[in-house]
Amino acid sequence: MKMQAPEGATGVSHDGVNYEVVNGVITVPHDAQSSLESFGYTPILEGSEDAADVAVEAAVVEKRRGRPSKAELAARLVADQQIEAAAADQVAADQAALASE
Repeated sequence: MKMQAPEGATGVSHDGVNYEVVNGVITVPHDAQSSLESFGYTPILEGSEDAADVAVEAAVVEKRRGRPSKAELAARLVADQQIEAAAADQVAADQAALASE
């Protein structure tokens, strides 16, 4: 399974095997999840390579732990940007509809 590593992490050892963090992500056996979560690693949605999905999943895990995280702030920023983009698209569509009347 893939997990988002905490900032500054370079790798972990689990059951005597070393795993390297590459681009902030580490691939480990599923049985390592609960142990690594206690050190700030967060699960990544399987099949997801979208940074926004990673940030949202990390924020959900941090929220369960009851503490704010950079990932949660990043997820909020992404969500705000998506809302702003949708609003801008709606304004453009409304203006186009008014111009065609």
